[in-house]
Amino acid sequence: MIIAVTNQKGGVAKTTSTIALSGLLAESSSCLVVDFDTQGNLTTGLGIKIQPRQINLLSLLSRIF
Repeated sequence: MIIAVTNQKGGVAKTTSTIALSGLLAESSSCLVVDFDTQGNLTTGLGIKIQPRQINLLSLLSRIF
């Protein structure tokens, strides 16, 4: 199952909804959460510290394409 939470407008609770949904899904099975946001708010919201100069998904995809 793949679930995507998207919206062009900011401030509509995408990050909060994703954290809550992934928490519920992780209670019963494995769950992968991918943060495409350049600010990385989902990553930090899940308690993962972003290191300086750490490669993020956007910069990686920019190099490939």
